[in-house]
Amino acid sequence: MAKGVGFDKNNLDFSDNKSKISDYLKKGINWFLGCSLLALVYYVVLSLVFSNAEEKKLIKEIRAIEENLGYMESQMDMLEGVIDNLQSKDQEIYKNIFNSDPPSFNFESEDYEIFLAEVDTINLSTVAGHTADKALALESRMSDFERVMNSVSAFISDSLAKAKRIPAIIPIEDFTLPKTGATVGDKMHPFYKTVTEHTGLDLVTSAGTKVMATADGVVTSVIKSQKGKGNQVIIDHSNGYQTTYSHLSNITVSKGQKVKQGAVVGRVGTSGTVFAPHLHYEVIYNGEYMNPIDYFFVDLNPVEYREMMMIAVNTGQSLD
Repeated sequence: MAKGVGFDKNNLDFSDNKSKISDYLKKGINWFLGCSLLALVYYVVLSLVFSNAEEKKLIKEIRAIEENLGYMESQMDMLEGVIDNLQSKDQEIYKNIFNSDPPSFNFESEDYEIFLAEVDTINLSTVAGHTADKALALESRMSDFERVMNSVSAFISDSLAKAKRIPAIIPIEDFTLPKTGATVGDKMHPFYKTVTEHTGLDLVTSAGTKVMATADGVVTSVIKSQKGKGNQVIIDHSNGYQTTYSHLSNITVSKGQKVKQGAVVGRVGTSGTVFAPHLHYEVIYNGEYMNPIDYFFVDLNPVEYREMMMIAVNTGQSLD
């Protein structure tokens, strides 16, 4: 053990003394406690004076929560006022109409559940059966509607097909009103200079102009001749209508061939007995010669129809 010199108060003299282990332990404990206390003081001071980022974030969140809490409390107060107002009005209605106080229910009580069960007087199986019946009825109506729509669609398709078999377009390309010649009726023959029956419409145009079928049909006759109506195509439209195309320079279809409206059947020429290149076009319905101009409703507007008819009627001489 370490030795040291100490002053003896009783003898008033200096003497050697020996240090004890207990003295060192006391000093060590005192030193540790003092350091710990000092560190605690420092931590408290730093925590109070300085705040880290996480603490600042938490402080902001706490403030925001406090603000929202205040807003929610104000909304709750307002809702409570609205509920009180509704309750008072409900009481007034019951008193005025039923002369009694409105019933009060505890929404979490068994009485309220019993009340709801009693109010619901319709059995679930009844509702399910009624719904099933309605579904079957709707399914039946949908089937009926589908059949009607199919019938309408078929009718429209059939009507369009029938419309395509009516000779409704002008049979030459690049037609203009001045190309109109004589139409059906008694006309002066260009060679014999006698009045003869003219059975079609003359469309005056240059040789080689395309001639088109005026409706869907089947070619029933192809005639090649240098007499009378010359090279001729006859088309049957399977609805009582026939159309003829005469004085062609050449023919591009054959007998028995199916043609569509607008299909080229030949070209304008001077075959047969003609005065100039033109197409002699005829529309025959149930054996009777019709005025072809009356059927050009696809290509002519009312004004053009009137002008074309005036030209054709006032043309007294035919070209064939």
